[in-house]
Amino acid sequence: MTEKSENPSPWYLLKATFTEWTEDNAAHHAAALAFYTLFSLAPLLVIAVAIAGLFVGQEAIQDQVIGWVQQYIRSQEVAELLRNILDNVSTLRQSIFATVLSLFGLFFGATAIFSELRTTLNFIWDVPGENQGGVGDFIRNRLLALVMVLGSGLVLLSSLLLNVILSVAADWIRLLPFGWDSLNPLVSFLFFFILTTLIFALIYRFVPERSIAWDDVWIGALATALLFSIGRYLISLYMGYSTVASTYGAAGSLAILLVWTYYSAQVFFLGAEFTQVYARTYGTRWVEHELLDEEPDEGDAIRGKMEKPTPRKTPVRPRRSLVRSTADLAVAFGVISVVSVVSLLREPFRRS
Repeated sequence: MTEKSENPSPWYLLKATFTEWTEDNAAHHAAALAFYTLFSLAPLLVIAVAIAGLFVGQEAIQDQVIGWVQQYIRSQEVAELLRNILDNVSTLRQSIFATVLSLFGLFFGATAIFSELRTTLNFIWDVPGENQGGVGDFIRNRLLALVMVLGSGLVLLSSLLLNVILSVAADWIRLLPFGWDSLNPLVSFLFFFILTTLIFALIYRFVPERSIAWDDVWIGALATALLFSIGRYLISLYMGYSTVASTYGAAGSLAILLVWTYYSAQVFFLGAEFTQVYARTYGTRWVEHELLDEEPDEGDAIRGKMEKPTPRKTPVRPRRSLVRSTADLAVAFGVISVVSVVSLLREPFRRS
């Protein structure tokens, strides 16, 4: 954990975020999450599509998933891969015993990614792990992961309903002089930004085994969503000019998906590091880390009495100007985005 500065500035916040990100080996955790994503992708898609399909039909949800992939990942190979997965599962016929085994496989496969996600976030937030690892903890973590899997189906359903609303609104906007075509990129960006902000906020708030204030969560979720929204265009540009798909041949779609999920995991964990650094620097955990570690009196130690450390009486930190804070954070995360993208683009050349 980085040492606290007496007068932290946005550049201290940026430096501390990168220091924590490096010390916690976030890049390795991102690689592990990308690996789990490949194995959890098929069962996660099956469960999410099945849940959302109960309300609007599976074909509509499948088209929504494929549309998301084509719009955000911008890879026809990955879109075809996911379509084949969904089509093969929908036409599969098995015995009852094989179906039960498949359900258990779907459960453990779909929850693996969320279990790894929670483990990494606990590590980032310095959650002690001495009392973890038992059967009860394993079952509780898997049940929480199952809730997140079910929530992914609701996210698909909500996105479909929002797309219907946007389609109706587009019919009205086309009647305006400037038309829908001029607003479509902006609306698409805002839709993706708001959706990812809500998803990141819920994950940052409820997944780690640490009580985190909403004020701190929203700052981190907004910054991560902004970086993620900008980065998806850059990674799509990189995919368009790279030879990943042609180099790996038949496995090109998996390679593209692996690179995209690895970058997304990097951004997500970078946002998590930023959230915990912000909470301990400017946010609600600033007072918590100002506790004075007092040694017990010698007489109290003999009698077995241990006094709790009392908080140091420090003045309340004045609130910074909203405009200045926003500008500083924009500059800081602009630097983060450039460094992360440059690091990603240089990675294939380092290994060659």
